[in-house]
Amino acid sequence: MLAGKKEERSSKRSLLIEKERKLKQGQAVSKLCAKYLHQMCGEHKDSGILRHGFLASSSEEADSIQNASLKQNGKSEASCSKTLSPHKSTAVGFDDRMLLHSEVERKSLPHPERPDRLRAIAASLATAGIYPGRCQPISAREITREELQMIHSHENIESVELTSQHVASYFTPDTYANKDLALAARLAAGLCADLASTIYSGRAKNGSWVMGQVRPPGHHAGVRQAMGFCLHNNAAIAASAAQAAGAKKVLIVDWDVHHGNGTQEIFEQNKTVLYISLHRHEGGKFYPGTGAAHEVGSMGGEGYCVNVPWSRGGVWDHSHRIRQSSHDPRSKRLDPKRGTIAYRSPTETPSGTSCLRSHQFFKSIPET
Repeated sequence: MLAGKKEERSSKRSLLIEKERKLKQGQAVSKLCAKYLHQMCGEHKDSGILRHGFLASSSEEADSIQNASLKQNGKSEASCSKTLSPHKSTAVGFDDRMLLHSEVERKSLPHPERPDRLRAIAASLATAGIYPGRCQPISAREITREELQMIHSHENIESVELTSQHVASYFTPDTYANKDLALAARLAAGLCADLASTIYSGRAKNGSWVMGQVRPPGHHAGVRQAMGFCLHNNAAIAASAAQAAGAKKVLIVDWDVHHGNGTQEIFEQNKTVLYISLHRHEGGKFYPGTGAAHEVGSMGGEGYCVNVPWSRGGVWDHSHRIRQSSHDPRSKRLDPKRGTIAYRSPTETPSGTSCLRSHQFFKSIPET
């Protein structure tokens, strides 16, 4: 009896020690996140993201996401097949299976491109009472191989698909993969394609907005290569889907701290897509080194690539350039219909520290 009670006390003590260890670990993660968020704009500080640190992607969360996706599979096609509700002029696309893509190797600092990116956006929208509630949800579907082949080479598509056979792998030192990457990439691309076709097919009324909360990102991915955290080029796939739905001309405004070298490569010889990029450049010293003002397109596509490079200052310091770019004569000449503009939000990470609050973003969009 005494031996049994001792074992029971020992077991309880071990549980308490483990609980205390996890609590201290969680506090350390919260401090790290707080320090990281302090360097950002600050609008996410009240969003709840501090309760979802980069160690939050546990196996329990992964299991719950996968179980939810099994229930969702039979329903995901319905969302995009309907016209937007008349009282909800904004459609938001999201699929929590994209949270399954994460770096397997644990490092002292979390990777800039991680599930917390989407968690922060979702928490901010929820805190503001915007989504869910005032927006119509659009479910994601997996992009087809045929759609990917309109933009990417066979090598690109196969290299991404092969990652599902490995627990962990890397395309480049900063572009990681796990076994869920291929699925996340297909969902991100499929959702962007459907959001674009929702506008161009007339299922969304003029004046409607669509927004995709997607990862992995895409604007560094070229025809063949995956790089800069990007696997499939979601913006290019969206433009292709828009044209397949009937759009003759597309305007892409790429508003990010890094230049979208992949998107530029894909469309630099294309007169039906005007690509405008605003990014940090520093004379080619800032990643990826492309995007100088003299890069204007080639092989008949000259003038359909507009680069607005800036030096070390943030996006907000150059908001006048955003206005000027949106009023660029080439965008007037292109005359995109049905609001054919794809915005990519600024990246707020230690890799670029480009800081722009949402109210500044909307002030920078000209009222035309």
